Amino acid sequence: MSIKAVTFDFDGTLYPYYRLFLKSIYLGLIHPGFFIAFGRVRSEIRKMRPINDFHKTQAELLSERLAIPYQKARQLIEYHIYQNLKLKFKGIKAFPYLKDNLDGLKKEGFKLAVLSDFPVDSKINYLGMGGFWDCTFCSEQCNYLKPNPEPFLKIADLLVLPPHKILYIGDRYDYDIIGAHHVGMKTGHLSRTAESGGVADFTFYGYKNLRNLIIRYDNC
Repeated sequence: MSIKAVTFDFDGTLYPYYRLFLKSIYLGLIHPGFFIAFGRVRSEIRKMRPINDFHKTQAELLSERLAIPYQKARQLIEYHIYQNLKLKFKGIKAFPYLKDNLDGLKKEGFKLAVLSDFPVDSKINYLGMGGFWDCTFCSEQCNYLKPNPEPFLKIADLLVLPPHKILYIGDRYDYDIIGAHHVGMKTGHLSRTAESGGVADFTFYGYKNLRNLIIRYDNC
């Protein structure tokens, strides 16, 4: 068995992202300026190097975009993103068949992990999936978001495995698949259609047969 661990993205990969969107859409309608600006900040910060203090840099960028004091920007991010939005996960369900497949992968001897651009902590428990993971990691903790190499190398370090022994599964081709591929991980793209000329090792949609798919791929 060449693959020793399977690592998953969180948002849009462990649960349908539209469910969070529907539960939180009113927040965007009430505070459109904040969420638009924050989304642009996250896109901008993915391309920045070096970053010595992620949350400080994030708040500084938002402060500039909204023309508000730094401390106010930091408070808004904490309230809307790290507190309020997290509570919207209550009642959200994971993709069908995912839990059964995770259980099957564990029984096959694979390590399991989550690597997300946002903290997963209590959110993963809200999904009812808190007991599956050997480790979880938020890329903010290493100052760089995906597709930068640092988050992927860190999860490999936590798993005590070289990147080529890890299969990374995600729904975002530009962040998840490209980033994992560039550090030498195997990649599974959760998508209805394969990326034309893409680098994903396989593309799939739906978790009903994920365990068997991974085992077949690993034995090729």
